[in-house]
Amino acid sequence: MIKTARFQRAVTTLQGTVCVLALTVGVLAILPGSSRADTDYPRADTDHTRADTDYPRADTDYTRPGPYLGVGVAGGLEDFGGGRSAFGDSAGLTVRGGYRLAPYFAVEGLYEYMDDFGLTATTLGGTKVHEDIRTHNFSLMGKAIFPLGFVQPYLSGGVGLLNADSTVKIRGQELHHGGSATEFAGRVGAGLDLFATPQLALTLDSGYVLPTGGLEDFNYISFGMGVRYTF
Repeated sequence: MIKTARFQRAVTTLQGTVCVLALTVGVLAILPGSSRADTDYPRADTDHTRADTDYPRADTDYTRPGPYLGVGVAGGLEDFGGGRSAFGDSAGLTVRGGYRLAPYFAVEGLYEYMDDFGLTATTLGGTKVHEDIRTHNFSLMGKAIFPLGFVQPYLSGGVGLLNADSTVKIRGQELHHGGSATEFAGRVGAGLDLFATPQLALTLDSGYVLPTGGLEDFNYISFGMGVRYTF
């Protein structure tokens, strides 16, 4: 039942993200069209220099193949055990690198660090106990891209590793290191690249991490934003 609930939550999260991305793309697609209608371009029969005018290049400028690197900030929403638990959410960061093989497809390696899925409890004697869980996610993914000019939504999915380690503190003093474990993990996601130039883009990204083995209850939802540069 837990695994079924976890899968349903992952699907629901992905569907919600895709809907938001679709709405964003629709709005952005309307804005350039309305502004273009008010632009007074020279007529062909009166302008003899139009052939020499530097108009914007085609949308394929944003789909050229090549390597890219990106960095960003992220937030993790804990979904331990397939539902919300007593642990808190976490801030984090991401580093990504990939290669665009074609306008519609790229491969990407992602590292994501989550700083503190924390749990604070008070014993019967009034002593506060705090547990910190930090995670490191390494994923190799494929990206299906929808090249809509400078706005490019995508879906991603792949496999990798999740490392989690914990520390227990009592009254603010570290008591002991709770141990560290590494297991295989899947990752599915969706995102949006907004290109300012053919090289520089703002990235909006979401993902759902699904660990296996001894860490199968440490799944979480990731939301992030950052910048990437195509070489």
